[in-house]
Amino acid sequence: MIHSQLIERGIHDPRVLDAFSAVPREDFLPESERGMAYDDRPLPLRHGQTASQPYIVAKMVELLELPENGHALEIGSGCGFQTAVLGHVAQDVCGIEWFRDLATIAIQNLLSLGFTHIEIQQGDGLQGWPDRERRFDGILISFAVPEVPQALLDSLAPRGRLVAPVGNDDLQVLRVYHRREDGGFDVSDHDAVRFVPRQQGPPSE
Repeated sequence: MIHSQLIERGIHDPRVLDAFSAVPREDFLPESERGMAYDDRPLPLRHGQTASQPYIVAKMVELLELPENGHALEIGSGCGFQTAVLGHVAQDVCGIEWFRDLATIAIQNLLSLGFTHIEIQQGDGLQGWPDRERRFDGILISFAVPEVPQALLDSLAPRGRLVAPVGNDDLQVLRVYHRREDGGFDVSDHDAVRFVPRQQGPPSE
């Protein structure tokens, strides 16, 4: 998987490749999906959510260009697989998951593999991390958004990057926001992608 799905498609960051070597994707999936853990495809979770395909996870984490000892925020932690990949690259990771049962599952999955520097909360991640003063070197949004909320852009540290699938419910593009030292942003578009849209209404139990 690492050679054919990642390296041959342009993933070169050794930290990302090492993370994929270290994190067993099957351990994060429902029992019925584990036989397809290393197929390059999204796999279903509860509530119509999906575990993103390995290439897209790798691409998004690579686009973050996290510094050594970087701090990361993930919006939409799902089953925790992408969170674990981030946890191998970042010094610490904060995650927010809309669905309470998925947040619980992600926490259990991560703890079972020894991740103690990752914190996951349940709630609306588009509002940002509860500690509004905290700044992150990298932020990932794991579901489609028509635009990135200002609250998340404000949560980026200088030189930090935010990666999100931006577009309509049918098709998006991976968009990178790079915060400059002066507080402004450089924006670039990358792969066309198809993510599930954000949930509506209050965060689900």
